[in-house]
Amino acid sequence: MNKPSINVLICPLDWGLGHATRCIPIIRELINHNANVMIAADGSSSELLQKEFPGLRHLCLHGYRIKFSKYLPVGVRLAIDVPRILLRIIKEHILLAQLIKDHDIDMVISDNRYGLWSKKAYSIFITHQPNIIPPSLLEFSAPLLRQVTRFFISKYNECWIPDSESVDNLSGKLSHGYPLPSNVRFIGLLSRFDKEADALLKRTVMDSAPQKDRTDKTSALQEEGTGKAFDPLSDEAVTESDTKIKGTSTTSASIKEVKEKESAFVSDEAVTESDTKIIETSTTSASMKEERAKESAFLTNESVTASDTKTEETQRTQAAIAVVPAKRYDIVAIISGPEPHRSIFENKLIHELQEYPVKSLLLRGITGIGQNKRTIKYLTIVDHLTADELSAVLMTGPVVICRAGYSTLMDLAFTGNRLICIPTPGQTEQEYMALCGAEKNRLVYAKQKDFSINQCINLINKTNVPEYTSNTPDYKQVITDILNKIKLTSDNNDTNSL
Repeated sequence: MNKPSINVLICPLDWGLGHATRCIPIIRELINHNANVMIAADGSSSELLQKEFPGLRHLCLHGYRIKFSKYLPVGVRLAIDVPRILLRIIKEHILLAQLIKDHDIDMVISDNRYGLWSKKAYSIFITHQPNIIPPSLLEFSAPLLRQVTRFFISKYNECWIPDSESVDNLSGKLSHGYPLPSNVRFIGLLSRFDKEADALLKRTVMDSAPQKDRTDKTSALQEEGTGKAFDPLSDEAVTESDTKIKGTSTTSASIKEVKEKESAFVSDEAVTESDTKIIETSTTSASMKEERAKESAFLTNESVTASDTKTEETQRTQAAIAVVPAKRYDIVAIISGPEPHRSIFENKLIHELQEYPVKSLLLRGITGIGQNKRTIKYLTIVDHLTADELSAVLMTGPVVICRAGYSTLMDLAFTGNRLICIPTPGQTEQEYMALCGAEKNRLVYAKQKDFSINQCINLINKTNVPEYTSNTPDYKQVITDILNKIKLTSDNNDTNSL
């Protein structure tokens, strides 16, 4: 008998939030295909995906919990952690077998978690760096790392690289320059900022902006940095006429009601430290629903009233289009990455931006239950924004200050903001990405210890926002092909069993 839908387990790595955010478009597309999606994650990655997809089933699967040190070089710290990480890989491989049995999993998508492959489910590994760049102290280990990575990749049915195979690519030597296993597929850039929704959103944001807001912000910022007069952006709320889309205008209460309904499947249960327990978050959290509504109210003036005949994806797209921010910012700083550097980076930016006389927004990358907001002089600080809310803010064209994480750069390749990148100290992948971007004049590169907002703003106009074009089949087509393949296999098995 045919199953009503294909059961898919999504498992992102818990190193920062990037592995979780780039799973968002994959999850959306799977839902569009009526797949039954379950998410197995840990820590802030789990919290973020619960906020984005409160109606899905969320499981706790402990991650690698990698932390940096204030004192030890990154290479030394990672070398110390290798035995513990290998043990974690073995444990997650064992736990996956139980998950597949308990939840009848057909497909597993593992984002950089090396132990989540199985012969009993179609297994996919996502990575942007099959060619890992080791820290300088361990540079000699690069060939060995490539062999180890390829050993694990070969265990999966497929390996997806979120980039283009062509010369016009984003990852550079992280995924190009060395022979790759035969099961590798390039699937194009992945971003939580949906292309179609963002195209409409950008037109809506620009149409709603006062004429003086449509000038080149980076030029104005540079003038401010050199002491010239600066006219800050308007704080006026967006009017109803500004947010009409094809004759549709709505109230913010409508979207908050929709989001509250979506939040009916979020857990209040605490995650235990036991590696052998898989905790299913299936309880309703009233506090999460309340905070979800508050987050929506923070940036939303008006929303879209979805017709009963619209699909869930259409409702999400219309909601994204309508989240026009009430307040516009000249600089948006996005904090991410593992501790202790996440907090060091946050404190550095607060110190710099609170005194810089333009409107700035700092996103702390804190995804737990609750949404704190405070203002210090010129700087507004919030814990976290949903993908739709952040997309709306970025579409107004602020300069973005961020880490040089690959997922962050993919997101910003979609939004087209000018970038100031400060790589996590000692994280070779980010240092490489930032240096490559700076050499191509795609961004301003600054070291964390030397960061100065005035110096960076003076360089920002020299950068060019690239257009990434590729003939690589995008992830949507790849997902369609895989689901059809799994369904065909299942149908054949059913026929043979008769």
